[in-house]
Amino acid sequence: FFSILWPRICQWAHLSPLRVPSCRRPGGWMLRRGFTPLCRAPLEYAQRLEEVRKACPLPPPPAAPKPARLIAQQQPEDVGKITLVLDMDETLVYARSGVVHRRPHLKEFLASLKDLFEVVLWTSGQDPYATRILRQVDTIGAFRHAIVRDPRWFPEDAPGGGTHAVTKRLELLGRDM
Repeated sequence: FFSILWPRICQWAHLSPLRVPSCRRPGGWMLRRGFTPLCRAPLEYAQRLEEVRKACPLPPPPAAPKPARLIAQQQPEDVGKITLVLDMDETLVYARSGVVHRRPHLKEFLASLKDLFEVVLWTSGQDPYATRILRQVDTIGAFRHAIVRDPRWFPEDAPGGGTHAVTKRLELLGRDM
């Protein structure tokens, strides 16, 4: 690899490509690692190479794109509070064939959380379903945000057509973990 790039490096460093160091040339030397001989340049070439690196730095690797937040920034009254994420189906309610069954003491539970936490509802249900259930369950306004099925975290093209078990990635909330 080094021997392929050396003529270009020499050109950048204003060296003659004919003076490329090699194992056969006097003044160069060889180091063996395993069975692969590695040639080392004389000190002047190494110094010029360092100058080239400084003059022509490689661009930094591209930063990984930040995933889009699923919820907005914390509201002023919630700053400093811990974010508590609750799942709706099979956790807070049991809903089959249109009938919604709340967990016992759900209203008292949500009332006790309202002032202590930033409470977020996260469901795999679609928006109309989640909105209807949320209106029935949260009569005191305990939930600050509701996250419904979204392609950023719910892959529709997964095996089973989206009916598989889904991992809810908490880093998408945009909160400190």
